[in-house]
Amino acid sequence: MKSGIDKRDYWVCSDGFDIATHAHLPATQYGRTAVLICSTVGFEAIHAYRGLVRLGDELAAHGIPAFRFDFAGTGNSSGNLDGADLVSVWQNNVVDQVRDLRERWGFHSIAIVGFRLGATLACATLDRAGVDALVLWEPVTRGKSFAREIRAVAQFAEDAASGEPDHVESGGFAFPADTLDAIGQLSLMTQAIPPGIPVLLIGRGRNARLNAKAFETRNPFAVLTTREYDRMICEPHYTELPVDSISRINEWVTSAFDASPGETAAPELTATADIDAGLTETQFRTGNGLFGIVTRPADFKPGERPTVVLANAGSVCTVGPNRVYVELARALALDGVEVVRFDLRNLGDSVTADVANANSPYPDSAGDDVERILEWCRAWPGQRTFVLAGLCSGSHSSYHFALDNEDPDVNEIVLINPLTYYYTPGMSLDNPLQHRTVRNAKSYAKSARDLKNWRRLFTGKINYRRLARFSLRVFAGALRNAARSVSSLWTRHRLSQMDADLARLCDRGLRVSFVFSDTDPGYWIARLDSPNTFRTKVANGESKVMFLKEADHTLSRARNRTDLIDNLREHFLAGS
Repeated sequence: MKSGIDKRDYWVCSDGFDIATHAHLPATQYGRTAVLICSTVGFEAIHAYRGLVRLGDELAAHGIPAFRFDFAGTGNSSGNLDGADLVSVWQNNVVDQVRDLRERWGFHSIAIVGFRLGATLACATLDRAGVDALVLWEPVTRGKSFAREIRAVAQFAEDAASGEPDHVESGGFAFPADTLDAIGQLSLMTQAIPPGIPVLLIGRGRNARLNAKAFETRNPFAVLTTREYDRMICEPHYTELPVDSISRINEWVTSAFDASPGETAAPELTATADIDAGLTETQFRTGNGLFGIVTRPADFKPGERPTVVLANAGSVCTVGPNRVYVELARALALDGVEVVRFDLRNLGDSVTADVANANSPYPDSAGDDVERILEWCRAWPGQRTFVLAGLCSGSHSSYHFALDNEDPDVNEIVLINPLTYYYTPGMSLDNPLQHRTVRNAKSYAKSARDLKNWRRLFTGKINYRRLARFSLRVFAGALRNAARSVSSLWTRHRLSQMDADLARLCDRGLRVSFVFSDTDPGYWIARLDSPNTFRTKVANGESKVMFLKEADHTLSRARNRTDLIDNLREHFLAGS
């Protein structure tokens, strides 16, 4: 969120679903024109999140209120991808959002910005939604091509089976086959745009020009060719803002509509929704602009069980990679556990206070942000204790808050798939040195069990230089560990930093628990960084280690996320 912008977060009821909605409002008065931003689904929605948030901010900064929402069964909205007739539901979500902007907010002129499948779904509703302008941003021209891409991604995965019948698991999301079939029926080529509606088409080079030619209508038409899409939807911690596209949309909308201030005021909005039978969710913002969502059982009683606080996993917003935070929070809440998910500053929907460090998953301010969230929780009625948890960099935020703050209300930290316990600026966000060493060790150990690889070794068909570098690195690590062990016979304080830090946390009475995917290097990194304390504390039960079988780092398979949820449900219920 940029300074000078008023953010409101609320729910819109649509087709039996509670739709998470975010308003980007000018800080001063605004007129009767609004922009509705329709995102896409699947991994593209996760990766494009940062760019669409910035679009909303920029429109509001130029006097145009902008609104974003998550389609039913996606993001923070209720439901899941198993909903019946989901493509029709998504179209109704667009119609209901437009209706809400007209009837509750009082806007007269509404433009839709549709991104990818969101553009296709919006076009399919034009006869019902009645919008006044349309931006098609990298639109899915033919639904069959989109469905084919989803199936192709699944085929290239190590294991295309989702574990669920009639589903296609692609990019971390399990799409029902009938939903893909319904997407395949969509086509912009057969969708008539009502006469007089101005259209802006944004796409990649030749594709944009060909699409524009296919869209020959009686409408005022403009085209922007850009190659920003690929950089916009790369891995969330590497995404780049689509500056040219945002600037062009801003110019186009403000020139098409009257953006002069008026007397429109925000109506009364609903921050809490009954997401499912037995649980509620409340969207909130702290005084310093941090965004969060608290999931509670409907009959919640403060203090019965610790509140679980989840910090960002990498640069992904509150939904978590592959929506794992949403699934985890709602499952724990049904067991009576209150869960708070929040965005660190400069990530997701929280304030962008430092442009230079925007989108960093390991910000120096993480500890302060965790403290602000705990203060916010303490202001609610009832006494609470807390468990700090997170995946990847979220575990780093939890670990270092515990190290730097002796908070008596925090009684446990749960570290899920950490890639590093001590991040330093400039360190690779994908493959820290320990990660590469462990990965190579596991690869060589597997290769050593294959007789074909021994024949390759003796016939000169391997990379001897690479093998030598790896062997020297492992040998150096073994020497360091041996030196520590010998040194510790005379001086107990000569432990590694992680050895000393883990001992200090456990001696304070704080429980440190770990969850590791068995294909991820986190467990071995802990063994490498803490050759003494880690094994000792696990052996005597002061620390608990849980393993997820055949799981990758971000739990991209549905069964992996189910395993995580089952492990943590059992863990928290056992501790209550």
